[in-house]
Amino acid sequence: MIKKLPFKIRYEAKGSYGVSVVSGFPEPLDGTCDPNKKEIKLRAGMGDKATVSALLHEVIHMISFERSLELTESQVLGLEIGLWKVLELNPSFKKLLDEASKNVRRAKAR
Repeated sequence: MIKKLPFKIRYEAKGSYGVSVVSGFPEPLDGTCDPNKKEIKLRAGMGDKATVSALLHEVIHMISFERSLELTESQVLGLEIGLWKVLELNPSFKKLLDEASKNVRRAKAR
């Protein structure tokens, strides 16, 4: 069970989107990303995997908006599925990402 979702997702040092779980979400949507309000909303009541997958999907939309990539829904979905599979099938890669981000934070703190 997911204990706590991040309440903000940062896309750069000074920019972030709020994240919230919302009841009464319109089906069949699992989430939305609003670049004007800088917020991501996820549908309440989904299982852990579906919630994290929806968050990943909306984060890809966020990156697309913030980097002016203009990705289509099909491209976002393809990246969501592809990234999920890569991370799921390669635990050593996830560990490498974690270690690299810790090293960056340590270097900035000096």
